Amino acid sequence: MRSGYDWMASELAATPDQIRWWNRTNNVRLTVLLGMKSIEMTGNCTAIYKAENSELHGFQLGDPAIAPHRVTLDLFDVNNRRYELVASSRNADHPVVTQADINAIVASIRPVLHS
Repeated sequence: MRSGYDWMASELAATPDQIRWWNRTNNVRLTVLLGMKSIEMTGNCTAIYKAENSELHGFQLGDPAIAPHRVTLDLFDVNNRRYELVASSRNADHPVVTQADINAIVASIRPVLHS
C-alpha cells in the first residue's frame, strides 16, 4: 500500500508531457494525478519544495516571499498521518513569515504520539 507521501510525490511529479498515446493504463493514472495536482495547486502555489525533519517528510507548497505570500506545509509521519499547516497573510502586499520561519517550523514540529 502506498503512503500519502508517495501519492503526493507522484501527484506533484506528474506532467502532461508524460502522457503517451500508446500507453492507455499509464495515461489514465497520469490523468488522475494531473487532476489531483490541479486541485491542490489551484491559484496560489508559487513554488514546490521538499520539506523534512528527522520525524516528518513532505512538501512546502508556496514561497512566502512571493505574493500571495501563502505557504502550505504537507508533512507525513512514519505512520502515514498527514499534518497540514498553512501560513497566510491577510494583506497580500507583504509576507507574514519568512523562509527562515518556515524552516524553523519544519525543524521544530513533531508528530503526535498515540498510545
